Amino acid sequence: MSPRQIAILERLRRSGMVRVSALVKELGVSDMTIRRDLDGLIESGHAQRVYGGATLFGGGVIREQSLGIHYHAGSDLLDYLVDRSVFEYRDGFVARPTGPGLGIEVDEAAVAAAARTGHRWRNEVWRREDGSFAEW
Repeated sequence: MSPRQIAILERLRRSGMVRVSALVKELGVSDMTIRRDLDGLIESGHAQRVYGGATLFGGGVIREQSLGIHYHAGSDLLDYLVDRSVFEYRDGFVARPTGPGLGIEVDEAAVAAAARTGHRWRNEVWRREDGSFAEW
């Protein structure tokens, strides 16, 4: 991956989408050069083409993650994976899983145990100091 493609990918990660016209101005190269750079990112599975530019592969960015948040204690996504490292954060990002299928291996025994136990998960209710409801 070229330094320019890395810069484009970082911009994609920040904003979720890039436009060819904006990248031409920002990077000072031709639109054909930007299109070739985007073609490389698309072929490698990092981005997908949209009219006038590209988005991150999958068409969006997860701007919030809930791994390890207190209200998932005992039923977090990672509790149902054989290899929890698939979703380790590095520099604020999770790498695209590259294993077979979805890139993860489900811990079938953990899923079966959770199904036998069941759940009664409810949203926590947060209130402000004045007692008014505070949505999360």
